[in-house]
Amino acid sequence: MKRKPVLPPIDRRQRKKAEAICEACGNTVYNIAAGILKDRFLADDAVQETFVRMLENIDKVSGENINMTKNYLAVICRRVCFDILKKNAAEAGREVGSEDTADDFADIPPPEGDILPLDAVLNGEMREKIIEAVKALPSPNRDAFLMHFVYGHTVAETAAILGVGAETVKKRYARAKALLRKRLEAYVYG
Repeated sequence: MKRKPVLPPIDRRQRKKAEAICEACGNTVYNIAAGILKDRFLADDAVQETFVRMLENIDKVSGENINMTKNYLAVICRRVCFDILKKNAAEAGREVGSEDTADDFADIPPPEGDILPLDAVLNGEMREKIIEAVKALPSPNRDAFLMHFVYGHTVAETAAILGVGAETVKKRYARAKALLRKRLEAYVYG
């Protein structure tokens, strides 16, 4: 019986890009996982799964903007960690919270640095307000927004990366847009 490959086939250019990203972002991803999971072995598993998911979408990952790449991987890593926590809780007979609960990652800080490629379009105060508004989104909504709107993944790709259904991604994305609209309208129209 022929086994399905664990990783998608990648060419030499993609391999080089992936290696550079792993080198630049590996410690950050591990620190996120270890901080959430509080277990170095589970953190290792989460890091591995994060990079496998990145490899599945390697052509959509920017290797040039390291802050964007780190935040992209942070979104994936947080999702992977939550999946691990849910699985472990289910095995122990405990509940962790529903997929649509905005408080799932309430204790996880938002991404650091620039999370949106706004330099070319905006500068100054409005740019900062937009970044603040995105960072203030509940983590599940922020993750769906970043993956779909900022990183350009389709709803199906975003669902696969985050490990949720396509309808869940659509709901989270819609909620993120509504919250952003509300926060930014309050700023613009005072």
